Amino acid sequence: MTEIKAVENKLINKALSYTSRGNKFVYHPKEIWNYLNGNGNSIISAHIAPTNKCNLNCTYCNQVNRAKGKFLEFDVIKEFVNGLIDRGLKSVIITGGGEPTLYPYFNELTKWLKEQGLKTALITNGTNNRSGKKLVETWNTFEWIRASLNFFKEKLIPLKIPESMNKGNVGMSLVYQNHTPDMLKQVADVAEKYNARYVRIIPDCCKDDYSPENYEGDSDVLLYKI
Repeated sequence: MTEIKAVENKLINKALSYTSRGNKFVYHPKEIWNYLNGNGNSIISAHIAPTNKCNLNCTYCNQVNRAKGKFLEFDVIKEFVNGLIDRGLKSVIITGGGEPTLYPYFNELTKWLKEQGLKTALITNGTNNRSGKKLVETWNTFEWIRASLNFFKEKLIPLKIPESMNKGNVGMSLVYQNHTPDMLKQVADVAEKYNARYVRIIPDCCKDDYSPENYEGDSDVLLYKI
């Protein structure tokens, strides 16, 4: 039992390394010192949600009942990022309550961020079929990508992530929905296809019977009682 617990703890710690948690701050002692001394130069990373427009309509999405189709003006994002660069910003994660690749200035935004010397990453549903040469070139600039896996009538919606991304810098996320063994096999197959570093399985927080008590241990742990 002790050995099983040790393996479980190891898996939990590895899972937590793929979540946005405050304890990652310990890897940035300079920024910690700045923060403790009231120095504003303590910004490390920022999330940018450029649009809430989406090509899917998942029932478990926390944006499902909100208006879709809005987006931030490119100049507004530039002003925001420039302000954070002055405070030490090193990286930007492009994400959102929509599908970020549908942002009208997606390619331009990614290029501009790189020109500022920032590392970039992307959280996406990976199903946008706007996969022309210019978009593929943009995908290849990301340090990492996390793709949400979604099903329709028990069939995994195909990912349209460029094949060139299968270099170990792709991760995947799945909202647990009582998936059948065949559906989980589809998840395993696509993870293998893209050489995914991990598949993150999380509960459906929009379900009426959802409760944090259904988690094993800490509320951010990615192991769910099934």
